[in-house]
Amino acid sequence: DADSLTVEIVWWNGTREHYRTNQTSIANASTVSYTLLRNQTNAFQEGENWTAAVRVFDGTLSSDWANDSVVIQNLGPNNASPFIFPNPARTNSSINASSFVQDPDADSMTVEIVFWNGSREHFRINRTSVANASNISYTLAQNASNIFSKGENWTSAFRVFDGTVSSDWVNASILISNTIPETPNNTITPASPTIDNSLNCSWTYIDSNNDAGTGTIIWYNNT
Repeated sequence: DADSLTVEIVWWNGTREHYRTNQTSIANASTVSYTLLRNQTNAFQEGENWTAAVRVFDGTLSSDWANDSVVIQNLGPNNASPFIFPNPARTNSSINASSFVQDPDADSMTVEIVFWNGSREHFRINRTSVANASNISYTLAQNASNIFSKGENWTSAFRVFDGTVSSDWVNASILISNTIPETPNNTITPASPTIDNSLNCSWTYIDSNNDAGTGTIIWYNNT
């Protein structure tokens, strides 16, 4: 009949009616739509079943209801953004790898952390039940199992899992720097010299990297 139409649109979240609108004075053979903008009122949560029901009225008679439904899908977690501390790291340092982790759906997460020494995997751990928007870290304490040698390239790799989807692996690396030699424990002998004595300065050279070193001695007479 080419009547002017009224289109009734009802949105449902599961079995709960969420929003209803009437689009009036619609010309025959038109495309009609309505968008629920995502905001605090229209918060779409993972796993929800949303249905749009449409009925058309020509001023006298109404059509049957027609429905279409979608299930809100999971959004994967954001990639980690790891960093390694301290920088520079030295042979006597402990190495801490940290990252802020976040999931758009605010899901609880599992964070997988892997440490590599060059191309060799050294240590792996899963941190479970990590809350959204957390800082997660792990420290390799410098000890007999975690020996950091000058010039080694240590990498920490992070991957985040929200129970459904995993992020990409993201890495941070650091080169192990030279450790400064220990402060010398120098002594002068004799301890109570007289004017006819010679003076001797001696010290013990200790370097944790076993590097050969050069010692510099400066003598001061008063100032």
